[in-house]
Amino acid sequence: MKQENEKILIETARLASDSLQNAEQLYKKIKQLKVVKMADMLGVKDYSEKTQSILNVFTGSTYPLKTLSSVIDKGTIIVPVENMTQPDKDDGVEVPVIEPWQVQTLRFSEDNASRIIAASKVLQKHGVKGGDILLAVTGPHAGASAIVPLFHGGALPGVGCVGLRAKSETCESFYLLNVLHFLYNTGLIQKEMKNDSLDMKTMLDIQLPVPPREIQDGIVSLMLTLSGVMVAQEACIAEAARLQSIIEGG
Repeated sequence: MKQENEKILIETARLASDSLQNAEQLYKKIKQLKVVKMADMLGVKDYSEKTQSILNVFTGSTYPLKTLSSVIDKGTIIVPVENMTQPDKDDGVEVPVIEPWQVQTLRFSEDNASRIIAASKVLQKHGVKGGDILLAVTGPHAGASAIVPLFHGGALPGVGCVGLRAKSETCESFYLLNVLHFLYNTGLIQKEMKNDSLDMKTMLDIQLPVPPREIQDGIVSLMLTLSGVMVAQEACIAEAARLQSIIEGG
């Protein structure tokens, strides 16, 4: 019986290890696939960080080009939280302050975010809402971006983050997000770092392909599907790692 139990333990450990390895490899390949598919759908043939720059990577696109500054309503929104004035009585709303590390996974997270009571006029002027994009511009996560969930109550960009709001009549928010993710995953955004910060003037001058809305929607749909598979693989990785821990713990 003991021998049979040991056999089961060994076989389970092997399968858990294989599962973890396969899930990690698939996750990485899907991430690469997203880059390849974006390039294909936008007509981009060369996106190597060694031969391209962020300003010319889309020049061969089959779609009209527009600058980033022309497709957003909001440019830089950097709010030093420590300098924010307290709201008047009964005029404050508690909101999370999103810092660069909270968009490093390319998904919005307010886990462990600091929260402050912000005046409604401050939120109206400086806040981000559902559908807005948060872009990290300083530190090790500079270039990473995430979208605020559509029905989110609002947040404030912390120091080192920039809020971008797409002009809905020109550019769909999730489409713009995926273009920014393309530039980040290829390493092209990171090439624009100066003194540990993104050069926002250069960023706003980027020429982005802006296809018709139905094409944007198709790109978004595919990217969301691939992102969903990546999330599923993350769950597989976590469960396989947990199983390994249980086995190793006896």
